[in-house]
Amino acid sequence: MDWEDTTIRTIEIAKVKRVTVNEKQVNKVSSYITYEVPAVYHRLVCQLVAEEAHGLRHHSHKSRCRQMYARRVLAEFADEMVRNTAQPPTSFWSLTLTTILQRQLRAVHDAYMPFVHAAIVRKGEDSLTISRVTEIYLREDPTCAYLSPHYCHHLLYIPEPRWYLATVVNPGRVGDAEFYNVVREHHEQILMAIREEKRKKKEEYCLCDSHGMPVLRRAEVRAIILEGLEDIFAQELSTVVFRPTLPIAIPGTDRSPL
Repeated sequence: MDWEDTTIRTIEIAKVKRVTVNEKQVNKVSSYITYEVPAVYHRLVCQLVAEEAHGLRHHSHKSRCRQMYARRVLAEFADEMVRNTAQPPTSFWSLTLTTILQRQLRAVHDAYMPFVHAAIVRKGEDSLTISRVTEIYLREDPTCAYLSPHYCHHLLYIPEPRWYLATVVNPGRVGDAEFYNVVREHHEQILMAIREEKRKKKEEYCLCDSHGMPVLRRAEVRAIILEGLEDIFAQELSTVVFRPTLPIAIPGTDRSPL
């Protein structure tokens, strides 16, 4: 999850052609073209590729919907890359991926418009305005390295990116229906903890770490541990260790569960 402003990574875009196989027209990859993109775009592309692959093996409504969404976004991004081959990678600004990244920075689900609207509409206003949309999507460059801690923390609240991080740790989880559903269960538990916190108006959760991000809640720590993300969120977990109000339970011991 860490990168520098000059960090670029490579992706491959397949060039396909229509061929006849057993008297049927099918698409066949004829070649691959390599492109360089900023690191944060690379992470998002890899997430979408993983979601597309997962949908081939897990046929639930949610995973198949995400598969179709991933295919459409990847196709649009590929077209965009082909049109901008002359632009230096470090200055490339993707119209396709930037909107998704801006939402991830704010822990907003990227593909369900009611959630997007509710999350970014200005408090006290009934609808989005041009100025508000401009502020959200164009105020800052989402590829900047200083935003890395914000991505890392806010991806905890969006199940698909967090699921993808778990597949990076263990690639065998792509296609694993049980793990996919477990991540979504953890997501619901995190949302319930947030709602309960707001209901009780607890002030203790205003504690922040060295990056200015809120200290993790118990439900978030539990999700990180059970999904095997301790290394990725090591910095965030190290802050929790010094928080006396949130004891860390170790699975498999006789201590109270998380």
